Amino acid sequence: MYAATGLYCPACGATRSVYALLRGDFTAALVYNAALIASIFLIGTRALLMLCGYDRSVRKIDQLVGSWSIQSWAAIAVCWTIVRNLSIMHGILRP
Repeated sequence: MYAATGLYCPACGATRSVYALLRGDFTAALVYNAALIASIFLIGTRALLMLCGYDRSVRKIDQLVGSWSIQSWAAIAVCWTIVRNLSIMHGILRP
């Protein structure tokens, strides 16, 4: 996407971010793609609750989030794309 349009996509830097996370370099992981790290944390927390048998907690989370979770996630991805491509953030949030 960057080569074609000059804009960073929401996933730009995701591979470098995961690689930095696996090395234990959390600061670099956040710099490469903070939205991905937040997603991994939220999905991991939910999976951990399910694995530990906290079905009641998972059901409460599902009730709290409800059907708007996918729309919210899409809105967050769009906002992340816009913010990371603003000229004032270009140097800070680029992958």
